[in-house]
Amino acid sequence: MLGCGPGQLASDMHMLGIDPDLARPRMVEALDVIIRLLRGEVVTEETEWFTLRDARLQLTPRSGENFEVAVTGVGSPNGARCAGHHGIGLLSMGATTPDGFAHLRGHWAEYEKSAADQGHVADRRVWRCVGPFHLADTREQARAEVAHGLVPFVKYFNNIVPGGLLLGDTLEEILAANDEAKWLTIGTPQDAIQRIQEMKDESGGFGTLLYMATEIADLSASRRSLEMFARDVIPCFDGSADAPVRSYQWVNEMGHQFAANKRGGDGPSRPCHAGPSELGAHDIRPRRPVPERAARRPHDLDQRRSISGSRSPSGPPTMRLAI
Repeated sequence: MLGCGPGQLASDMHMLGIDPDLARPRMVEALDVIIRLLRGEVVTEETEWFTLRDARLQLTPRSGENFEVAVTGVGSPNGARCAGHHGIGLLSMGATTPDGFAHLRGHWAEYEKSAADQGHVADRRVWRCVGPFHLADTREQARAEVAHGLVPFVKYFNNIVPGGLLLGDTLEEILAANDEAKWLTIGTPQDAIQRIQEMKDESGGFGTLLYMATEIADLSASRRSLEMFARDVIPCFDGSADAPVRSYQWVNEMGHQFAANKRGGDGPSRPCHAGPSELGAHDIRPRRPVPERAARRPHDLDQRRSISGSRSPSGPPTMRLAI
């Protein structure tokens, strides 16, 4: 996979001597050529800042036509337009920031328009949204754990991102600012589920959520957060919990009938395992016991639900979540 972007960090622009006003148009010029090279074309191109003559790739992507390319988008719609123009993936880096969240639906509209102009079919499955999370058993515990590194993390972003993201100098001030901005989800798995659902509703549906790893908590707390996200959040969106939830609900609804049937009796019980005469003499392989699965708490199952949508390019896709 190839990810492309003009660069959002002011520190990078300074160190590399790049005029921020030139970063985006130069990325667009470069990407036009890169896409042609990846398609196997021989390219001759001359711009203000690079020249190619009979350029070609010595090595092509091993995945061939399935090689994926994506363009970042933050606040402006330029990234979405560029991605739609080439029919490639869109990566919304600031999907949970106030500005990025407010532009989710508009960015996809720009993507669809740009894609249609070039004859591409817009597919929401190639749209990835990024968000930072830290989860714990309670909100109070999550907020206590991020005391480890939230302040330097936010100060760093405030220094390199134009305008900053969260105002405040102390942990309490930054947490209060985040409660209003909702950039980072610091709370329980249910809080993460609610935030992702808000993103889905605001955007109209996207293909993949990327969990932005940070060091706002120590290593052990960060690992627990990832485990909780994988166990309690992902199944609510990728459909993996649908069948267990339906089965659990069905058993609850039919419980009285099952109990009545059991009291009535159904005659002599049958053995759990078939004997040799039932298996046939040719089948004498030992039957291995099925390993027991970890039991799930009923209240956990009650909270799980599927919000998967259509997989057709025109409708919301089944969402994937990645760590």
